[in-house]
Amino acid sequence: MASNYVFLTEPRRPRRNAEGDRLFTVDRTIGGQDDAGRIQSVPLIRMRGKWLQKLGFKKGARFAVTEKRGQLVVTLKRGK
Repeated sequence: MASNYVFLTEPRRPRRNAEGDRLFTVDRTIGGQDDAGRIQSVPLIRMRGKWLQKLGFKKGARFAVTEKRGQLVVTLKRGK
């Protein structure tokens, strides 16, 4: 299935801060049209790497994203 998204920048390799946290940059992508038919860009966060697989995030795995003030919490959902 073809993607309808166009990436506006090349993905960057995540860096780490002094605490060892992985640092990412929010990019923008074309995400559709508004009610007036104007093309909109929307924020995009993309993560990839073997470290995700080591944590159990394998292809086809389901996960949930919980929104908290200033945070996105990504939780792997096991089973159905």
